[in-house]
Amino acid sequence: MKGRFDAEDLKLIISSAAHELRNQLGVMRNSLYFLKLVLPKEESLRRHLRIMEHQLNVCDRIVFELQSFARGNKPIIELTNLNQLVRETIESFYFPEEIKVKMSLSDDLPFIPLDPYQMRQVILNLISNAVQAMPDGGELRIRTYKANSRRVILEVEDTGPGVPNEMKESIFRPFFTTKPRGIGLGLYVCRKIVEMHGGEIECEDGEEGGALFRIKLPISGEGRLNEDFGG
Repeated sequence: MKGRFDAEDLKLIISSAAHELRNQLGVMRNSLYFLKLVLPKEESLRRHLRIMEHQLNVCDRIVFELQSFARGNKPIIELTNLNQLVRETIESFYFPEEIKVKMSLSDDLPFIPLDPYQMRQVILNLISNAVQAMPDGGELRIRTYKANSRRVILEVEDTGPGVPNEMKESIFRPFFTTKPRGIGLGLYVCRKIVEMHGGEIECEDGEEGGALFRIKLPISGEGRLNEDFGG
Protein backbone atom coordinates (compact mmCIF):
# COMPACT_ATOMS: atom_id res chain seq x y z
CA MET A 1 0.00 0.00 0.00
CA LYS A 2 1.34 3.41 -0.91
CA GLY A 3 2.36 5.67 1.91
CA ARG A 4 1.69 8.82 -0.07
CA PHE A 5 0.05 10.08 -3.24
CA ASP A 6 2.09 10.07 -6.43
CA ALA A 7 1.93 12.82 -9.05
CA GLU A 8 -0.85 11.15 -11.06
CA ASP A 9 -2.97 10.65 -7.93
CA LEU A 10 -2.63 14.32 -7.05
CA LYS A 11 -3.51 15.42 -10.57
CA LEU A 12 -6.66 13.28 -10.47
CA ILE A 13 -7.67 14.71 -7.09
CA ILE A 14 -7.04 18.29 -8.24
CA SER A 15 -8.96 17.75 -11.47
CA SER A 16 -11.95 16.21 -9.66
CA ALA A 17 -12.06 18.94 -7.01
CA ALA A 18 -11.77 21.67 -9.65
CA HIS A 19 -14.62 20.11 -11.64
CA GLU A 20 -16.91 20.12 -8.58
CA LEU A 21 -15.96 23.71 -7.75
CA ARG A 22 -16.72 24.80 -11.31
CA ASN A 23 -20.21 23.29 -11.04
CA GLN A 24 -20.89 25.27 -7.85
CA LEU A 25 -19.56 28.45 -9.43
CA GLY A 26 -21.97 27.91 -12.31
CA VAL A 27 -24.90 27.84 -9.88
CA MET A 28 -23.66 31.04 -8.24
CA ARG A 29 -23.26 32.72 -11.62
CA ASN A 30 -26.82 31.82 -12.60
CA SER A 31 -28.13 33.26 -9.32
CA LEU A 32 -26.13 36.43 -9.88
CA TYR A 33 -27.59 36.77 -13.37
CA PHE A 34 -31.10 36.50 -11.87
CA LEU A 35 -30.30 39.16 -9.25
CA LYS A 36 -29.10 41.52 -11.97
CA LEU A 37 -32.46 41.14 -13.69
CA VAL A 38 -34.74 41.66 -10.68
CA LEU A 39 -32.90 44.08 -8.38
CA PRO A 40 -33.48 47.83 -8.73
CA LYS A 41 -30.99 49.62 -10.95
CA GLU A 42 -29.59 51.52 -8.00
CA GLU A 43 -25.89 52.25 -8.46
CA SER A 44 -24.83 51.10 -4.99
CA LEU A 45 -26.51 47.72 -5.58
CA ARG A 46 -25.08 47.44 -9.08
CA ARG A 47 -21.60 48.14 -7.72
CA HIS A 48 -21.87 45.21 -5.30
CA LEU A 49 -23.14 42.97 -8.09
CA ARG A 50 -20.12 43.93 -10.22
CA ILE A 51 -17.83 43.12 -7.30
CA MET A 52 -19.52 39.72 -6.91
CA GLU A 53 -19.16 39.05 -10.63
CA HIS A 54 -15.50 40.02 -10.51
CA GLN A 55 -14.83 37.67 -7.58
CA LEU A 56 -16.62 34.87 -9.41
CA ASN A 57 -14.30 35.50 -12.37
CA VAL A 58 -11.31 35.28 -10.01
CA CYS A 59 -12.56 31.95 -8.62
CA ASP A 60 -13.28 30.69 -12.12
CA ARG A 61 -9.74 31.57 -13.18
CA ILE A 62 -8.22 29.73 -10.21
CA VAL A 63 -10.30 26.64 -11.03
CA PHE A 64 -9.20 26.92 -14.66
CA GLU A 65 -5.55 27.08 -13.56
CA LEU A 66 -5.96 23.98 -11.39
CA GLN A 67 -7.67 22.05 -14.18
CA SER A 68 -5.07 23.12 -16.72
CA PHE A 69 -2.24 22.11 -14.39
CA ALA A 70 -3.84 18.73 -13.68
CA ARG A 71 -5.02 17.82 -17.17
CA GLY A 72 -2.96 19.92 -19.56
CA ASN A 73 -6.02 20.76 -21.66
CA LYS A 74 -5.33 20.99 -25.38
CA PRO A 75 -6.48 24.21 -27.09
CA ILE A 76 -9.66 24.11 -29.16
CA ILE A 77 -8.46 26.26 -32.03
CA GLU A 78 -10.64 28.63 -34.05
CA LEU A 79 -9.93 31.77 -36.04
CA THR A 80 -10.37 34.59 -33.54
CA ASN A 81 -10.53 38.38 -33.53
CA LEU A 82 -7.93 39.16 -30.86
CA ASN A 83 -9.04 42.78 -30.45
CA GLN A 84 -12.63 41.74 -29.82
CA LEU A 85 -11.45 39.14 -27.30
CA VAL A 86 -9.46 41.82 -25.47
CA ARG A 87 -12.44 44.21 -25.40
CA GLU A 88 -14.83 41.55 -24.11
CA THR A 89 -12.36 40.51 -21.41
CA ILE A 90 -11.87 44.10 -20.26
CA GLU A 91 -15.64 44.67 -20.15
CA SER A 92 -16.10 41.62 -17.89
CA PHE A 93 -13.49 42.80 -15.37
CA TYR A 94 -14.26 45.01 -12.37
CA PHE A 95 -11.70 47.82 -12.14
CA PRO A 96 -11.34 50.00 -9.03
CA GLU A 97 -11.98 53.69 -9.68
CA GLU A 98 -8.27 54.41 -9.11
CA ILE A 99 -7.26 52.34 -12.13
CA LYS A 100 -7.28 53.98 -15.55
CA VAL A 101 -7.47 51.62 -18.53
CA LYS A 102 -5.86 52.68 -21.80
CA MET A 103 -6.23 50.46 -24.87
CA SER A 104 -4.37 50.81 -28.14
CA LEU A 105 -5.60 48.07 -30.46
CA SER A 106 -4.27 47.93 -34.00
CA ASP A 107 -6.86 48.04 -36.78
CA ASP A 108 -4.90 45.81 -39.16
CA LEU A 109 -4.80 42.60 -37.11
CA PRO A 110 -5.83 39.46 -39.00
CA PHE A 111 -7.95 36.77 -37.37
CA ILE A 112 -5.54 34.35 -35.69
CA PRO A 113 -5.86 30.65 -34.74
CA LEU A 114 -6.28 30.28 -30.99
CA ASP A 115 -8.52 28.93 -28.25
CA PRO A 116 -10.55 32.02 -27.22
CA TYR A 117 -11.47 30.60 -23.81
CA GLN A 118 -7.89 29.75 -22.89
CA MET A 119 -6.53 33.05 -24.20
CA ARG A 120 -9.22 34.95 -22.31
CA GLN A 121 -7.95 33.33 -19.12
CA VAL A 122 -4.42 34.44 -19.98
CA ILE A 123 -5.57 38.04 -20.49
CA LEU A 124 -7.64 37.96 -17.28
CA ASN A 125 -4.65 36.72 -15.34
CA LEU A 126 -2.37 39.44 -16.67
CA ILE A 127 -4.80 42.30 -16.03
CA SER A 128 -5.64 40.92 -12.57
CA ASN A 129 -1.93 40.84 -11.70
CA ALA A 130 -1.53 44.36 -13.06
CA VAL A 131 -4.39 45.72 -10.95
CA GLN A 132 -3.03 44.01 -7.83
CA ALA A 133 0.35 45.63 -8.51
CA MET A 134 -1.27 49.10 -8.31
CA PRO A 135 -3.17 49.16 -4.96
CA ASP A 136 -2.98 52.96 -4.84
CA GLY A 137 -4.08 53.40 -8.43
CA GLY A 138 -2.31 53.70 -11.73
CA GLU A 139 -2.67 53.03 -15.44
CA LEU A 140 -3.23 49.74 -17.19
CA ARG A 141 -2.11 49.79 -20.82
CA ILE A 142 -3.11 47.14 -23.32
CA ARG A 143 -1.74 47.11 -26.84
CA THR A 144 -2.06 44.87 -29.87
CA TYR A 145 -0.09 45.20 -33.07
CA LYS A 146 1.30 43.19 -35.94
CA ALA A 147 5.03 42.62 -35.51
CA ASN A 148 5.55 41.22 -39.02
CA SER A 149 3.84 38.91 -41.50
CA ARG A 150 4.08 35.99 -39.07
CA ARG A 151 3.49 37.39 -35.57
CA VAL A 152 0.87 39.37 -33.65
CA ILE A 153 1.79 41.01 -30.34
CA LEU A 154 -0.34 41.54 -27.24
CA GLU A 155 1.13 43.68 -24.44
CA VAL A 156 -0.21 44.27 -20.93
CA GLU A 157 1.61 46.97 -18.97
CA ASP A 158 1.08 48.52 -15.55
CA THR A 159 2.58 51.47 -13.69
CA GLY A 160 3.24 49.54 -10.49
CA PRO A 161 6.63 48.75 -8.91
CA GLY A 162 7.61 46.27 -11.61
CA VAL A 163 9.26 42.85 -11.37
CA PRO A 164 12.88 42.62 -10.15
CA ASN A 165 15.29 41.36 -12.81
CA GLU A 166 16.19 38.27 -10.79
CA MET A 167 12.51 37.24 -10.70
CA LYS A 168 11.56 37.76 -14.34
CA GLU A 169 11.97 34.04 -15.11
CA SER A 170 11.01 32.68 -11.68
CA ILE A 171 7.50 34.13 -11.92
CA PHE A 172 6.68 31.63 -14.68
CA ARG A 173 7.56 28.60 -12.52
CA PRO A 174 4.79 26.49 -10.95
CA PHE A 175 3.79 27.46 -7.39
CA PHE A 176 6.03 30.55 -7.38
CA THR A 177 4.19 33.50 -5.83
CA THR A 178 4.95 36.68 -3.91
CA LYS A 179 1.29 37.20 -2.96
CA PRO A 180 -0.17 36.40 0.47
CA ARG A 181 -3.22 34.98 -1.37
CA GLY A 182 -2.67 32.81 -4.39
CA ILE A 183 -1.49 29.39 -5.47
CA GLY A 184 1.29 30.46 -7.80
CA LEU A 185 -0.02 28.74 -10.92
CA GLY A 186 -1.27 31.77 -12.83
CA LEU A 187 1.77 32.79 -14.86
CA TYR A 188 2.95 29.20 -15.17
CA VAL A 189 -0.37 28.27 -16.79
CA CYS A 190 -0.25 31.44 -18.93
CA ARG A 191 3.14 30.46 -20.32
CA LYS A 192 2.03 26.89 -21.03
CA ILE A 193 -1.11 28.07 -22.82
CA VAL A 194 0.85 30.55 -24.94
CA GLU A 195 3.44 27.88 -25.78
CA MET A 196 0.69 25.42 -26.77
CA HIS A 197 -0.41 28.08 -29.26
CA GLY A 198 3.11 28.23 -30.70
CA GLY A 199 3.75 31.58 -29.04
CA GLU A 200 6.01 33.15 -26.44
CA ILE A 201 5.46 35.27 -23.34
CA GLU A 202 8.06 37.46 -21.67
CA CYS A 203 8.28 40.02 -18.89
CA GLU A 204 10.29 43.22 -19.03
CA ASP A 205 10.28 46.70 -17.54
CA GLY A 206 7.55 49.07 -18.66
CA GLU A 207 8.08 52.65 -19.79
CA GLU A 208 7.48 54.01 -16.29
CA GLY A 209 9.13 51.23 -14.32
CA GLY A 210 6.13 48.93 -14.05
CA ALA A 211 5.82 45.44 -15.49
CA LEU A 212 5.21 44.79 -19.16
CA PHE A 213 4.12 41.34 -20.32
CA ARG A 214 4.48 40.70 -24.04
CA ILE A 215 2.78 37.78 -25.80
CA LYS A 216 3.86 36.83 -29.32
CA LEU A 217 1.36 34.72 -31.25
CA PRO A 218 1.68 33.17 -34.72
CA ILE A 219 -0.67 34.46 -37.39
CA SER A 220 -0.90 31.08 -39.09
CA GLY A 221 -1.25 27.66 -37.47
CA GLU A 222 2.45 27.00 -37.95
CA GLY A 223 4.55 26.76 -34.83
CA ARG A 224 2.07 25.09 -32.45
CA LEU A 225 4.66 22.60 -31.28
CA ASN A 226 3.38 21.61 -27.85
CA GLU A 227 0.10 19.73 -27.58
CA ASP A 228 -0.05 19.59 -23.80
CA PHE A 229 1.63 20.85 -20.66
CA GLY A 230 4.19 18.12 -20.86
CA GLY A 231 5.37 19.18 -24.31
